Amino acid sequence: MERATHLVDEAQDLLRGASVGSDPYAGVLRIGVCPASLEWLLLEPLSTLSTRHPKIRFDIVSGSFDRVVQQLRAGSIDVALGYEAAFEGQPDFRREPLPPVPTALFVRHGHPILACNEVTTAELAKYDLIIPSGSAPYDYFWRQIYEEAGVDAHEKLYIVDYFPIVTRLVSQTDAIGVVSIQYTNTRTFKSRFTWVPFLESRPSAPLCCATRLRWSPRPTVRAFIRACRERLPAPATNTPA
Repeated sequence: MERATHLVDEAQDLLRGASVGSDPYAGVLRIGVCPASLEWLLLEPLSTLSTRHPKIRFDIVSGSFDRVVQQLRAGSIDVALGYEAAFEGQPDFRREPLPPVPTALFVRHGHPILACNEVTTAELAKYDLIIPSGSAPYDYFWRQIYEEAGVDAHEKLYIVDYFPIVTRLVSQTDAIGVVSIQYTNTRTFKSRFTWVPFLESRPSAPLCCATRLRWSPRPTVRAFIRACRERLPAPATNTPA
């Protein structure tokens, strides 16, 4: 089924190319994002890609890691964007490494944790934490914080990919969320939230673009990976401005 799907798609691409002057960048590029909370990263790469190759059309799906892996393996999508650590155990995929996205913890204004002189893991363990699904290697790191404090992580962790839900929960409760440092510098964020100066060392979580190892990536896929390397937020300090 996988091979048949791939052959049908390739045949359709060839026919599309013949109808538009054999442009190798014409047609649909199918992108999977896991977890869904990383979807915002596509903004600049896709803007660049559509400017360079106006005949590209995008079909974007997002979801859990397991779902996106299944779609990539079956040929339902051409390329997946996600955390590299999550794809390391998949020998049938080719991984194109991308830099990590700097993140910070954030809370509502007036949160009791902001009164601490120094935010430690023991202090964090007092509160609920909202993380995205498939967030290896972060997920183990967060669970370990609760275990070391003698707290059941299942009673403290939310797993939410849709960021508007994360911000609603953080704004209405004492839950702590995870956010990109780039977003902490926006006026919208500063009007409602505050980043948490958590100084403990956290594992880096590099991203990658994954493709099927058996098939050579199409020109549109290679162009997408190149745009991601050029336009994704550059790694920087883990301290918001």
